[in-house]
Amino acid sequence: MAKIPTITQCDHKGREDQTVVADLDGTLLIGRSSFGYFALVAFDLGGILRLLFLLLLSPLAGFLYHFVSEAAGIRVLIFAAFAGAKLSGIKSAASAVLPKFYSEDLHPDTWRVFSSCGKRCVVTANPRIMVEPFLKNYLGVDVVLGTEVSSWRGYATGLTARLRRDRAQDARLIETILQEGRYLVMCPEGTTCREPYLLRFSSLFAELTDEIVPVAIRVRTSLFHGTTARGYKWLDPFFFFMNPVPRYEVTFLEKLPREETCVAGKSSYEVANNVQHKIAKTLNYKCTKLTRKDKYRALAGTDGIVGQTPAKPTAKVAG
Repeated sequence: MAKIPTITQCDHKGREDQTVVADLDGTLLIGRSSFGYFALVAFDLGGILRLLFLLLLSPLAGFLYHFVSEAAGIRVLIFAAFAGAKLSGIKSAASAVLPKFYSEDLHPDTWRVFSSCGKRCVVTANPRIMVEPFLKNYLGVDVVLGTEVSSWRGYATGLTARLRRDRAQDARLIETILQEGRYLVMCPEGTTCREPYLLRFSSLFAELTDEIVPVAIRVRTSLFHGTTARGYKWLDPFFFFMNPVPRYEVTFLEKLPREETCVAGKSSYEVANNVQHKIAKTLNYKCTKLTRKDKYRALAGTDGIVGQTPAKPTAKVAG
């Protein structure tokens, strides 16, 4: 297997027609921790008291970040820094305070290659509202995909936005995000599978937009599966990274033409099935009619919802 060159070995010439996707912490920035930037925002929003609250929760955030997942640690920092703050205040701090410090921490070798590409995208666990002003206004990034912070009447709740597996509620949330002109990544299969099969796709994504770009993701492991069937889901990252050379392969397919979307009269189920077949063909997988619920009912006796207890078989009593 060919060794991937380091960033210092990458040539920045002739990349004007290429698209680059990069992380923020530890990639575009030299530092791997975002705690300092959360501290700056917390102090700007609520002074010494909010900063103290952030410091008190930092050990928990650090534990989750290093031993559970990066996303879990970031959620704690988001809550401590943003809960109860005005969205306008967060945007102001992100625009006026953070750019100076982000610029000083910019990785020169990464920026040399990143800036030479024609289209630039950043994917980060940090809140989009916090990093987007710097990335778009100073680095010329085209697309920023980050954690979305939920709000209520103009105030940040400190909680992250996520789907609830309630079709009507999820549809409203997705529609709101799309109306704001933001990019949205969805996993319509709803779960992972160890075998070369694709479960049936939810058609919700096809009902809400005709701008659809299918993405195929394949996980390469050698010793351990990156998922647990009956164990604790928070152990999945540990099993995945216990492999000697774990790898994700991401393939971006062509955007669906309008005649293959609901705008052209196709039903949402036809669109979803078409996307499923395109991704299966790319991965060399087989399509199935099984749903996410079917999988978890067979493996764990639940519908796949966290906190749900397995259904017990009812005892039959002879009369």
